[in-house]
Amino acid sequence: MGGDGNVGGTTHSGGSTASAGAPSDGGEGGEGNDGDNAGDGNIVGGGGDLSDGGSGGHSGGSVLETGGGGGTQSGGSNSSGSGGSSTAGTDAGGTGGISSGGANFGGENTTGGRNSAGAGSGGTEPSGGTSFGGNNAGGSEPNGGTSPGGTNSGGSEPNGGTNSGGTNSGGSEPNGGTNPGGTNSGGTGGAPTICGDSVLSATEQCDDGNTKNLDGCSASCAYEVVDRMTTLSLQSGSAPASCSPTTNALGRAFSAAVLLLINNQIKQAISDGSLNNLIQFDGLEDLTGASDDSSLALGVLPGFIDPANGGWPGTPFDFWFRVPSASVNAQGLPLNSMSGSLIAGDLSAGPGLLKLPLALDGGSATFSVTNARLLAKLSTPSIPAPPPSNLAPGLTVFQSIAGSGSSQGICGNVTVESLAHIPVPASLAGGTGAACGACNGSHVYTACAGDSVEPGCNSMLDVLVGGCRAAVACTVFNVVSVTQPDVPAPGNASVTPLSLGAGNSVPSDQSTGNNAAYSSYFKFDANRAHITGVQ
Repeated sequence: MGGDGNVGGTTHSGGSTASAGAPSDGGEGGEGNDGDNAGDGNIVGGGGDLSDGGSGGHSGGSVLETGGGGGTQSGGSNSSGSGGSSTAGTDAGGTGGISSGGANFGGENTTGGRNSAGAGSGGTEPSGGTSFGGNNAGGSEPNGGTSPGGTNSGGSEPNGGTNSGGTNSGGSEPNGGTNPGGTNSGGTGGAPTICGDSVLSATEQCDDGNTKNLDGCSASCAYEVVDRMTTLSLQSGSAPASCSPTTNALGRAFSAAVLLLINNQIKQAISDGSLNNLIQFDGLEDLTGASDDSSLALGVLPGFIDPANGGWPGTPFDFWFRVPSASVNAQGLPLNSMSGSLIAGDLSAGPGLLKLPLALDGGSATFSVTNARLLAKLSTPSIPAPPPSNLAPGLTVFQSIAGSGSSQGICGNVTVESLAHIPVPASLAGGTGAACGACNGSHVYTACAGDSVEPGCNSMLDVLVGGCRAAVACTVFNVVSVTQPDVPAPGNASVTPLSLGAGNSVPSDQSTGNNAAYSSYFKFDANRAHITGVQ
């Protein structure tokens, strides 16, 4: 840092003129030295019949922290000349942390002369300082002269400092002269923010050096909010009052033993990492979840463990997952999403279409849920682990979602067509032991060899429509109650009952494209995670 600045140099007095003679220039102002506080130049214009204002003080000193102020320039006084001209000089601020242009005032014309204020510019701020333009005022015109305000521009800020134009006022015109105000322009700000250059700016939550989605940092350099379901279970009771309908016909169709079987299979798949339902948020303004927000959206994507993150830890925070390319659009967002809102940390989304992946008998299945709603609570925030590694300092994101409490969860209507594509649980097939027997309200069903329903095997829909009683006690123990869809397809007033055909299967002409549905209700919890690409 420089030493103490000295006071500006000697100020010369303006020349004198006894009568209307040759003009006399004012003296030249002093020059401020370099230092922490550069000296201000000072100048007094000389009087005369026709006297130009003196040249102003030199620019302020160049320093590391505080730039020098520009000098003050006043135009000379025209006291008896007719139509004289009085013009103030040009004044620029110095170079450094804070740099202000000097003050420029036009002279005084008592007999209608022209009086223009000078030009005042703020200094140059190469390291992002504050730069203000000077103050420019037109002179006083008591007898109708012309007095325009000066030109005043803010300084140049190549690295993003604060840059303001100065103040410009027209002169005083009590007897009808022309008095326009001056021109006042802000300076040149810093370089524009460029997303994808690996340099964090004040408006970026992250910058990972590219403009791709689905890698932790979005194409607009926003943190990508993702949570993985750590629990998911089909319920037996009624859905919350905000669901339509609240019946939960799907959950009520299964006995407690079968519901436990289904939920244990889902739990095991979540635990071993083979079932990864990822909730992706879009448009969440406050990543902590503390602020109310009515403009967000979310969808559910299937995920696969990203081996680049190492071994599977069980139920982690901030683990990495990849998603199927077929599950997202060109922008990397879920093909199906629901609009949502946050109020006091309570998350509500829907109604909308939700594709909900499940795991039954070690295979994959997807429920297509119409009129779906998600009701949950966001937890406290923390700093997330990478990716992305280049996060804004202090950025925090809510850690988890609780959707397993009272009046929380996912509700909606599982379509007939999606149930027709889910294989019957193997434990219910075969016609022996605890499997379904051939009796009133029950049929024998055939297990499928893989994850899909092929000719010759049965679906989950077949079991719902045909019912199931355990073979060892066929007349007393209901495993799956005979249940018809309870929600009409969109545009229909009622549900057309389904029936079984050959092989105890619902014929494809009854199920294909059939969006009649079974009302359902699930509870879930989720932890923060990352999507790291597509596959």
